[in-house]
Amino acid sequence: LMAEIAAEKTQGNYLDFHTRNFIESIQKNDPSNAKCTPFTGSVAAINAHMGNVAFKTGRKVYWDNEKKNFGNDKEANALINATYHNGWAKPKV
Repeated sequence: LMAEIAAEKTQGNYLDFHTRNFIESIQKNDPSNAKCTPFTGSVAAINAHMGNVAFKTGRKVYWDNEKKNFGNDKEANALINATYHNGWAKPKV
């Protein structure tokens, strides 16, 4: 068994702190000011999305970071991008 860990009291709204830091970094045009890099954010987003895909498929999924997909798993790969309806489309940037 694991030992109980006491809950820590938060020091404010961390989403607000992150948002403020992100905007300040853009305004200063200084990526080194950011406390969370785009890479770190992408890892968090990929892991969260993998959880959603695993839940929807009902099984474990495995991310291929080189290919940026779930390898030969067609069902999981079909869930990477949204399906747009009613004339909406993914913007081309």
